[in-house]
This record gives sequence, structure tokens and C-alpha cells, in this order.
Amino acid sequence: MGYRDKINSPFMYILGGIVAAFVLIQSAVFLIRAYRQGIKMGMDKKKLNGAIKSSALFSIVPSIPIVIGVFTLMQAIGVPMAWIRLSVIGAVTYELPAAESAAAAAGMTGLTDPNFNMDIFAGVVLTMSVGIIIGLVLCVVNGVKLVQKKMDKMQNTDRKWGEMFVGALFMGLVATFFGSIVMPPLVGLVRGTMQVYDAVTSILVLVTSAVLMLVFTTISKKSEKLKWVEQFALPVAMVISMVLAVVYYSALGGSI
Repeated sequence: MGYRDKINSPFMYILGGIVAAFVLIQSAVFLIRAYRQGIKMGMDKKKLNGAIKSSALFSIVPSIPIVIGVFTLMQAIGVPMAWIRLSVIGAVTYELPAAESAAAAAGMTGLTDPNFNMDIFAGVVLTMSVGIIIGLVLCVVNGVKLVQKKMDKMQNTDRKWGEMFVGALFMGLVATFFGSIVMPPLVGLVRGTMQVYDAVTSILVLVTSAVLMLVFTTISKKSEKLKWVEQFALPVAMVISMVLAVVYYSALGGSI
């Protein structure tokens, strides 16, 4: 049995089905309990039903990045494991960088490297799993104390300091992702290990994505009626950027 057959074996699909079933059952239980609690509080059934329908509708487009992430990850770790990772606690913003970092450490050129084997698969999955566990442990051990007490106190006593603190954390995250996207193409150009059209395409896609997000965010802040645009900003920006990546690559001389 080859590598692809192993990572997409019936056993792996069974594991994925068990995980997905658990998540669906848990979601159904919370939905039923929340609905009953709303009725108990005297909320109108029509409003509750309307909230459920609108939430279901508005969750479709924002979930597109997750689907894209599954298609990207499945090239390296198979459909079942990508399904498991992104159907429970994983997020595209974490899973893809974690998988790419682990693959690069193992000497792979990317998630589509044809030299992937079971040893690298194990290393990638282990890296993704261990990395996300830390957040869970911190939330269980110190989450309530940190979030409900320290953060609330910080915002109540000095709101400006609280905003600066959260903003600094976010900018640190942005800088990390920015460096991981921009530096490899630049280093590749200097060392001559990457073609110009590969490097320039990566940077152009980054700039395009940033501009699109800025446009969508500005539109959503124009009025309360346009607030819904913010929910669609990320998936729409991702899809447009992916299409433009093909355009940029072809225009710069790359062969698809």
C-alpha cells in the first residue's frame, strides 16, 4: 500500500467520521438547549427561528476558507486528517503554517512535495496537534482567571492600555505571518533558488489580499447596514486573491 493509499485509507475515514459525528452531536445539543432556554426566557419563536436560519446562511460563505484549507492540506496529509484538523478546533490561520513549517523542517519544498512519506506525515500531524494543545491547556488552567479577571480589570481601569495590549498582540501575529510570506521569496531571489515570477507572484498576492481586506473593512464601517460585509471579507478576499495569483503568475511568464 502506497503513501497516498495509507493516508486516505478506510480506517482514516472512519476516524474522521467519528470526530465529525461528535462535533455535530455536540452542536445539536447546544442548539436544542439554547433554543429551549430562549423559549423559557420568553423570546419569540419566530425571532429564534429567524436567528437560526440567518446564522446558518451567513456561516456558509465564511466557511469557504476552511474548505480551501482542506483542499490545501489534503495534498500532504490526506482528506481524512485534513477533515479532522479543520472540523474541530483547528483554523486555517494555524493549521497551514504549522503543516508548512513541519514539512520545511523535514526538507520538503512544500505541502505538494512528491517526496512526502509516512514519517513526514507523522511529523506534520504531531506538530499540528501538539501546537494546538497548548492553547487548550492554558484555557483550562488559567483561561477564566486571565480573561474574566485580568482582562476585564485592565479594560475597566485603563481602557487605552487594554486596547494597546490587544493591538500589540495582533500586530505581532501579523508581523509573524508577514515575515513567513515575504522573506522566503526574497531569500530565494537572492540565492537564485526561486524564479522571479514565483517570488513576485507571492508578494503581489499578499499586497492584493491586504488591499481587499482594507476595502471590505472600510465598507463595513460606513454604516450598520453594511456591517455584514465584514463577515464575507476573508473568504471573498481569499477567492479573489487565488484567482489573481493565477493571473499574476501567467502574466509574469510562469507556466501553469
